[in-house]
Amino acid sequence: MTDTSSGATSYAGFWIRVVAYIIDIVVLAVPIVVISIVLPGTVDASGMPAGPSLAGSLIGAAIIMAYVGLLESSAKQATLGKMALGLKVTSVDGARLSLGQAIFRVWPYYATGIAGALDALVGTGMIISLIVGIAAFVACVVVAFTPMKQGLHDMIASTLVVKK
Repeated sequence: MTDTSSGATSYAGFWIRVVAYIIDIVVLAVPIVVISIVLPGTVDASGMPAGPSLAGSLIGAAIIMAYVGLLESSAKQATLGKMALGLKVTSVDGARLSLGQAIFRVWPYYATGIAGALDALVGTGMIISLIVGIAAFVACVVVAFTPMKQGLHDMIASTLVVKK
C-alpha cells in the first residue's frame, strides 16, 4: 500500500506471505494430486516409496511456474493467495513483473520439484530435493529479517511484495 501523502510503501511481512502461500498450496494441490495419481512415484527394490517420478516432478514444477508466473505477471500482480490477502508483487521500482521475472522470482516454489526430477533421474532417493528444499526455506525465511521484507528470491529478482 502506498501512502500518497508520504510515499511510504507497506511491505508484506513473513506471516501474511506464509498465509498467502498456504492458500496457493491448497489451490495447487488439486492438479498436483491428480498428477501423483496418474504418474505414481518411484519405488525402491523393496516396494517402498522412493520419491516422485521424473515426469510427475517436472509436470508439477511446470504447473507451479505457470500458476505463479502467469498470475504475478498479470494485471492483478498476485496469485490467488496474495489477492485474497490484498498483496501484490512489483519490481523494486513499482512496475509490473514480466513473465520471466515472475517465474524466476519464485524458484523456491518449484525448485524442489525440479530437484525431485533429478533425484528420480539419478536415483538419489530424495537427497537433492532435501538440500534444495532447505535452501528454498532459508530463502523465504529471510523475509522476516530484511527491511523491505524481501526473501533472497525477491532480492535476486529485484522484486517486492507489498500491501495494496
